[in-house]
Amino acid sequence: MRIAIFFLIFFTHTTLFSLDYKVEIQGIPEQEILTSVKEGSQAIQLKNKKPVASYQALRKRAEGDLQKIVDTCRYYGYLDTEANFTILRAICPTVVFKVDLGPLYTIKQITVVQSGKSSPRSAPKFARTDEILKSEETIILDLKKQGYAFCKSISKEITADALDHTVSIVFYVDMGPEVHFGKTTILGKSSIKSWRIKKHLQWKEGELYNQEKLEQAQQNLEKSGLFSSVIITEKVDTAKENLEKGKAEIPIEVNLQEAKHKSFGAGVSYTTSKGPGVRATWENRNSRGRGDKLSFQTELWQKFQNARLCLRQPHFRSYNQDRIWLLEFDRQDTLAYFKEALSGSLLFERYLNDKVSLFWGGKLESLRSKTIEEKATYYLAKLPLGIRWNNSNNLLDPLHGQVVHTRLTPSYQFLAPQFGYVTHATTLISYYSFFRDKMTLAAKANFGNIFGAAKHTIPTPDRFFSGTENTLRGYRYLTVSPLGHKNKPVGGRSLLAGSLEARMRTNSGFGWVLFYDVGNVYSANLPEIGKGVLQSVGAGLRYATPIGPLRLDIACPLNPRRKIDPAFQIYFSIGQSF
Repeated sequence: MRIAIFFLIFFTHTTLFSLDYKVEIQGIPEQEILTSVKEGSQAIQLKNKKPVASYQALRKRAEGDLQKIVDTCRYYGYLDTEANFTILRAICPTVVFKVDLGPLYTIKQITVVQSGKSSPRSAPKFARTDEILKSEETIILDLKKQGYAFCKSISKEITADALDHTVSIVFYVDMGPEVHFGKTTILGKSSIKSWRIKKHLQWKEGELYNQEKLEQAQQNLEKSGLFSSVIITEKVDTAKENLEKGKAEIPIEVNLQEAKHKSFGAGVSYTTSKGPGVRATWENRNSRGRGDKLSFQTELWQKFQNARLCLRQPHFRSYNQDRIWLLEFDRQDTLAYFKEALSGSLLFERYLNDKVSLFWGGKLESLRSKTIEEKATYYLAKLPLGIRWNNSNNLLDPLHGQVVHTRLTPSYQFLAPQFGYVTHATTLISYYSFFRDKMTLAAKANFGNIFGAAKHTIPTPDRFFSGTENTLRGYRYLTVSPLGHKNKPVGGRSLLAGSLEARMRTNSGFGWVLFYDVGNVYSANLPEIGKGVLQSVGAGLRYATPIGPLRLDIACPLNPRRKIDPAFQIYFSIGQSF
């Protein structure tokens, strides 16, 4: 009987009388720090998972959080942080943590001591622990770029000055010997010619060791699509044996596992103006065993058809330079014009670094154009050239970063009547995410103009038109331009348009988008900003896939033109609008 009473009392004490409490944290205005504190607080994280049964247990749990709160705030550079707590007794008690962050410490200087010599280094602004560790990693990486393959950090001294709230740091580094690249061995059965594989490698035997070249080669081989596995190994044990023999060399082993080189894909799209369409792609990433990429793409709609055959030869005559052969066919039947074009291009693309690329080349085009006012065939020579800067974090669905793309295309009609013109187009894009990347604000601006021949001379399909699934959505396809006879679009010599999107995501892969587009196409060489601005709004659904988000958008023009624009347009395709 006594045992039964004991278990009854114990059960009642641990379940019926468990405390339901609240937690408040005061004195931390920065959201990043507050989030980290909450994630490390047992009082918060165990509140529902493991209830407390008494005030004493609640106090013990809160006491355990105090040092964690102080350590977290110091991690972010608030080295004088102090914290305490009180428990407000009530039916539902509240644990109130009061935090005094104190001043934010900055880094006064960073000094590196190596081989008995000291040298100053650039320092981050604030004394955050992660920034200090990143500085240490950067110092070691810089030395490994200079041939010191075995350099390592020995220790560090961190001195805080409470008077001026600064931190001074001294890193002690063992540089080790200066070494060179030794023999490079390529392992793994492959149908790819060895000289092509070596084109992806940036180093040669006997060159000064540079770890960055190994990392870049790893990225190059992975991006080529030729290999399912790439492992680059520094033969450290062999290098140490070489050092004992007086040879400062480190052999490199490249172990490759070949991937399937051919792939085929297909998809469907739909827009209100173009109706249903199909897309197909085929690719061989190892054409002729040379690692060249041969691809074919086609897109077929009722009134729009195009096909493209492309041969890309990586690292042509120079590292990070590709040669591209293009053969293209394009047929369009729009409200503004009928177009049938066949062109051949030879282009070069050079990557200055992982963010900046240049392209240039030549293009010959036979263009047949028919409008309500004219019917003509043009034979054009074009010299496209441009620059692209891109630091966005993802090509398929960016969350952060910016893109700047500028393109100039001088064109010349080399049969009578002879004339020339230059087309310029610049695109600016920015992405900014918050709420842990659950929401992204994306903004885009397009600016373009044409100089040279008179407007009526320039082939109509080469003039500016807008109103697509990516720019000024909601307006009839390729009709945003100056209007001519019977309200037919005639194209313009300048364009200025922008888009703003709010993209929301969920953990399930679904998301939704709200967007606003604004802009127009103008007759003059420069946009007439105060004249005839068109606007549209819309919403869309997204579903994340490995090849990019599936996109379903509906857009409504706010300035619909009578007898031209519908009340809304629907777009369905793959990929974000920009």
